[in-house]
Amino acid sequence: MKAAMPLLTQPAFRQALTPGAWGHAPHAQAVVLAGSSLTVEILPGLAGVISSLSWCGDGKPVSILQAGSSLERGRPAGIFNDGLACRPLVKAGPASGCLAGTGCDSFDLVAATDLHPWRIEHTGRHAVTLAMTHHGQHPYRLTQTFCLDEATLSIRLELVNTGRRVQSLGLGLSCNVARDNATWLAAAAAGLWCQVDEYTTLRHVTAPPAWRFGLAYPLPAAHIKHAFSDWSGVARVHWPQRRLALTLSGDTNGYVLSTPPEADYFGFHPLDCAPDAKMRGLRPESGAQRLAPGEAWVRQFALRVEGSGRH
Repeated sequence: MKAAMPLLTQPAFRQALTPGAWGHAPHAQAVVLAGSSLTVEILPGLAGVISSLSWCGDGKPVSILQAGSSLERGRPAGIFNDGLACRPLVKAGPASGCLAGTGCDSFDLVAATDLHPWRIEHTGRHAVTLAMTHHGQHPYRLTQTFCLDEATLSIRLELVNTGRRVQSLGLGLSCNVARDNATWLAAAAAGLWCQVDEYTTLRHVTAPPAWRFGLAYPLPAAHIKHAFSDWSGVARVHWPQRRLALTLSGDTNGYVLSTPPEADYFGFHPLDCAPDAKMRGLRPESGAQRLAPGEAWVRQFALRVEGSGRH
């Protein structure tokens, strides 16, 4: 069966997304890409986020990416946006950086945290392109292209320095992945940022063998938020009870793994920059890219869902 054309639907927010939760409620006109196996709902009016990605291979929709529980509780989400299924991340700062301990006020984690609407630049049979322009101290233009090909959703992010000076910029993707009581993850990575608190890290070390996720492990029940570097570029999530598997690939250097306690999702966030880039001033070793005025930086991701064929 051929994939359906993208179509504009009527507003389709969850009832819990209220003006009190995000400041404005009627951003909800959705662009829907629907194929034989996957359906993705994108909200251009709410920062170009993905509100849901569902597997429909057996006729009944099954959540793959989904809004987190903080959205349902009606409170704003954190840095990696617990309350939305998927969105881009951008880190922007001065090319010269700043010294640790100075506060580096010129740093921004701007991406979709301001929740500004995005423009629909192109729609096709299996794809849609959205764009936004960020003004301010570190201006840039960000474009997202979503392409649905049967069981694979591809996401291309292009970041252009629209300022007059060289800037340090980094890209990433924040994904909230569905979780049940028997969810396994494999995402091989060799390095680990030892975390001191939510915003700063102490040092970079070789990841202990038990923490490398080179083999599939059940997700821990405890709350963790670990930042990994030297990622292989491939992560695989397996739901034995659903007989489904997700392969998430990307060309970033690392990722952040977050497991909120008692939540029906976990966070997997591939990104360029070290999580303490605010204190590190986005120096080259943080993973950020130095972009001259008009220069572009591209990152690409793919999410493929398939039946695993086993319990």
